[in-house]
Amino acid sequence: MYNWLKIGAFIVADRFLDPRLKGQLVLVAFWLVVKSLHGEYRSSVALSGDTQFLVTAALSKIGLYVLAFAAYVLTV
Repeated sequence: MYNWLKIGAFIVADRFLDPRLKGQLVLVAFWLVVKSLHGEYRSSVALSGDTQFLVTAALSKIGLYVLAFAAYVLTV
């Protein structure tokens, strides 16, 4: 009986996520690009020692995450 519940849960999850899958993939890809760019910036800050815009970069990263999620919610 437990296996039938698992299969049913997978079917329901698939039907719920299928129309949203493209948007979710774009959202995750965008987040990964932003995370990568922020990591590159942090690496350059570590090498140069210039921490003037570090807080601004961190807040920008968080803002981009929130804006991307809001755009996803509004379009889907």
